[in-house]
Amino acid sequence: MRHTIYCKKNLNAGYIQNLKADSDLQITDAALPGLQLRYSSKTGRKVYYLWYRVRGTRQQRNMKLGSSIEFTLADIRSLAVKLKKDVSMGLDPQIACRERAKDAAEKESMRKKVKEVAPLFLEKHCKVNNRPTTYLAHEGYFRNHILPLIGEKYIGDLELGAIQDTYDKVKNSGTASLGDHIMRVLSSFLNWCEKYKYRPINSNPCRHVQKAKIPRFKPTLLDRNGYGRLLAALDEALEIGRYSPQAILALKALALTGCRCSEITDLEHDELDLENGYLHLNKRKTDFFDVPLSEPAIEVIRCALSICKSKRYVFHSSIDRDKPVVDLRTVFWWALERAGLPHMRIHDLRHSFATMATSIGEDIRTLKDVLGHTKITTTEIYAHTTSSAARRVANNTANAIMAEKN
Repeated sequence: MRHTIYCKKNLNAGYIQNLKADSDLQITDAALPGLQLRYSSKTGRKVYYLWYRVRGTRQQRNMKLGSSIEFTLADIRSLAVKLKKDVSMGLDPQIACRERAKDAAEKESMRKKVKEVAPLFLEKHCKVNNRPTTYLAHEGYFRNHILPLIGEKYIGDLELGAIQDTYDKVKNSGTASLGDHIMRVLSSFLNWCEKYKYRPINSNPCRHVQKAKIPRFKPTLLDRNGYGRLLAALDEALEIGRYSPQAILALKALALTGCRCSEITDLEHDELDLENGYLHLNKRKTDFFDVPLSEPAIEVIRCALSICKSKRYVFHSSIDRDKPVVDLRTVFWWALERAGLPHMRIHDLRHSFATMATSIGEDIRTLKDVLGHTKITTTEIYAHTTSSAARRVANNTANAIMAEKN
């Protein structure tokens, strides 16, 4: 059985380095009361401790400071002096040390890589708060862009430089608009991570990313003549049976309602109210809203119903009646070429509808409800000014000026 020998000595570096004994030792430093060196004869380890009494109590502590391998005597004495000052102020260094260790352990447990937390974000945030199509888009952004670039990085370590590099790589490999989409998703992800303490609050660097300037997109617009030529070409396609009648009628409905493409292609029977002249659209981009129908639009929908073979969709796929019509672009581009019109997007029909409405004097506030916008500023983006209307305004203004002169 080993015995411990207790003694008091003025410790110095040379003595500690050469210390060897056949018994365990507990040496109190004569120069700094409370500082102890414990020597194990079995292992040869030399460990420093600080003895102190908690102020205002009878509790005594022996707090381990570290071994002679980890710290020099000067470092240990400096640490011991600091801890003794804390004791004199009524603090308990050992409890504080335990709390720091606990906090460090909690922080380490929350230290996760982007690839570890991204599935949780998609499941708990995107799937709950976004439409299914938006959820799939976000999942694709993570799978194809975000995870390959920063998936191995720790969330708490993501700084502006890493985020800027991510944006630049996506922009250079794709487009600037794709980079903007990725930044919006990544910003939402980091804001969500702040809520769950994966990184500090208000530390999201995405807002400071320098983005490329994207030229403002200018849609191709149809005037009255253009509408007439397009609808005539669609009627011709319907007569000769060149394409699916459901696709042709869906395009005519888009031109006559100003709806978004998916609002027509996914139109279901229970959303129809033809007697009152409305579409009661459910679960669309702006949630639930009603679309007023014109008589020509009602006629097109009735025509689609007369040949409809689906119990769910008004404009169903020609291959599978249980699915909505999907690709309208082929017949749309054929009709444009047939009508001698410039190439345009299907969504440009929505822009054209809004522009036509304002050009004939319709109130933009009413148009907002027709298009299903929540803000009138969005409607103002869609209601473009045509070159002929702009020239008419310029002429009227100049003529008024000249009239005053004369």
